Amino acid sequence: MIFCAAGAALTGTSFGAIAGKIGGLPWWAVVGGLCQLIFTITAASVTQKIGSAGFTVTVLVVAVILSLFLDAFGVMGLPVRDLTWPRLVGAALAVCGVTLVSIF
Repeated sequence: MIFCAAGAALTGTSFGAIAGKIGGLPWWAVVGGLCQLIFTITAASVTQKIGSAGFTVTVLVVAVILSLFLDAFGVMGLPVRDLTWPRLVGAALAVCGVTLVSIF
């Protein structure tokens, strides 16, 4: 409701029109939008503490690790790719990279 009110105030569109459009979206679009909102707020607050490079590299490493698990379980229709040692070592090196960027 808060988002509908903010959207109505910012765009000059009626509250009902915005609520109707949101109600017509698939569930995953609403969840994705809320996740993006959380990510943006977190990015704004965390980046000030750990720096831009540290935050950016952390996001990339999380993406690499998540992609390994998505591949391993074939999520979203992806072909299953095993967690091999070279792939795990690559992820570990990425974690080491985050540590180095964050420390220095």
